[in-house]
Amino acid sequence: MEITHFDRLRINSDSSVRSVFLDVTAFNQGASSGFMAVAYNIPSFNKESYAKHKTEVRRKENQTGLFVHKYSDAEIPEWWRDAEILYSWEQE
Repeated sequence: MEITHFDRLRINSDSSVRSVFLDVTAFNQGASSGFMAVAYNIPSFNKESYAKHKTEVRRKENQTGLFVHKYSDAEIPEWWRDAEILYSWEQE
């Protein structure tokens, strides 16, 4: 999928109750100038829940990946598993 010419879009999981979501916003000059992605670190309603959210930024070779998980034990693609972790947040 290729998304071009946008000001803002939201990517969210299929659950409206305990979803995780990510906003992608274009810079002032439009998406051709660059964009930022914001993952919302909103804990699930029930802290005893099995759905403990997690957000990570990883870097490997010439790529930087932002991973937003609904479940903290979710598996990331194998290629990213040994990548440098630049940021990590997990719901306690």
